[in-house]
Amino acid sequence: MNKNLLYKILITFILVLGAALRIYAFIPYRALWRDECNLALSIYFHNFADLWGVLEHMQSAPPIFMTVCKIFNSVNPYFPEYFLRIFPLISGLIAIYLFYKLTTKLFESDFAILAANFLFAVNTKLIYFSHEFKQYSSDTAVMPALLLYFMNFDIANMSRKKLVLHSFIIALCPFLSLPSVFVIASWFCLNLIQKANLKRLFLIVLPALVLNLFYYIHTLIPSRKIMLKYFNFLWQNGFLEFNINSVTSIIKNNIHFYFNECMFILIPVCLLFLGLIIMLKRRNKLDKLILYTLGFVILASFMKIYPIDGRVSLYLLPLIIAISVIPFAVCKQNVLKITCIILLMMITGRFNMKDIINTNIEPPSYMMQILKYNYKPGEYIIYNDVSDSQFAIYEHIYDLQVPQDKIGVIQLIDYSESWYYSVLDLLPKNNKYWFYYANDLNSKPVIVLLKNWVNKNGNVLYEKDFNNACLLYVQL
Repeated sequence: MNKNLLYKILITFILVLGAALRIYAFIPYRALWRDECNLALSIYFHNFADLWGVLEHMQSAPPIFMTVCKIFNSVNPYFPEYFLRIFPLISGLIAIYLFYKLTTKLFESDFAILAANFLFAVNTKLIYFSHEFKQYSSDTAVMPALLLYFMNFDIANMSRKKLVLHSFIIALCPFLSLPSVFVIASWFCLNLIQKANLKRLFLIVLPALVLNLFYYIHTLIPSRKIMLKYFNFLWQNGFLEFNINSVTSIIKNNIHFYFNECMFILIPVCLLFLGLIIMLKRRNKLDKLILYTLGFVILASFMKIYPIDGRVSLYLLPLIIAISVIPFAVCKQNVLKITCIILLMMITGRFNMKDIINTNIEPPSYMMQILKYNYKPGEYIIYNDVSDSQFAIYEHIYDLQVPQDKIGVIQLIDYSESWYYSVLDLLPKNNKYWFYYANDLNSKPVIVLLKNWVNKNGNVLYEKDFNNACLLYVQL
């Protein structure tokens, strides 16, 4: 068979496989989980203008991403499990094609293109986040898109109309994907160093500077203060420090995240650094754009502006995969290519369909349906604080018409058995209660405390247990 034909068949198969896996993962019903509901609160209970401000529930997401998702969800707001996730799915599918185009510019070797796209197509994290209502899937699409966009960007020979158009596009990019700032900054610095047409360069970035500076002051600074207050303990591991332990920890944690607990972590790490060395030697325009982008990512982490941490840095995965495959591109011997294929299979880590399709996350929706059809006037509904956004979203979707004075939340101020019991003891006796616990913290579980208290103080009329969730109907 002709080598060119074989390559076309294989690359088509890989791209179709990647798309099929993402669509297959999208189809099964999966209720919105807590983090998605936190973000969905801004979709359901705020107008379009509010999406450009500080979001509810300690959330942060680009306003254009939120606007597009709100438009999709307005088609049918009663099925957010699909309509809120359509844009992430579309982004995931577009990312497959954009990554393919990026690899054709980065590699001359057909083998390297096939290897990189295979890694991208079957990566479980990329598949999973293509059907999750978060901005991470669109981030992975924007990254290769901007690299391709700036690769052939010629300021000097651009007409005034095109200059205005491209200036507008660049200005809007961070409102779709915040990490796009790293690529824009790298392109700007690259042109600055090469002493391109400086007047045109500053004119084209001026709208982006003005708009994004206003957005940074108006929205991002307040959001950052709120998020650091509550999530600093989570993000701290994603902020680089000037010591070897910090660097190795971030590399190790992210490689394990990207490649699903990679079996041999030294393999992707070695390939990554070898690829970086080759790029530093080649130093073509695309290589420089990628290297400068990584430089700004590292700088932002050192300055504690943007962490390199798991899903927040998923936008880096296309670059990590591409750079790791560069050594394959310079491989000339068939024996070495076979070795590379074995290494490639090791890099992919554990591929398990359960990692990309989780059909067990149904309690918030199903529990609300039970409440909807079984609640009687005069009864009380109590939910725990970590179920608040799920209760709010599904109460709204199922139109649970319960007076607000009959709904209460238990805030976990002090995690201890005696304290929790003292709060439950305040509930008026001789009443019926629904306890809606759609989520429970593994580190501070309260469902077991609730059940123990109920067994001592009341009669259980109905009980439905789920994984890390519970619905109780109790007579006190």
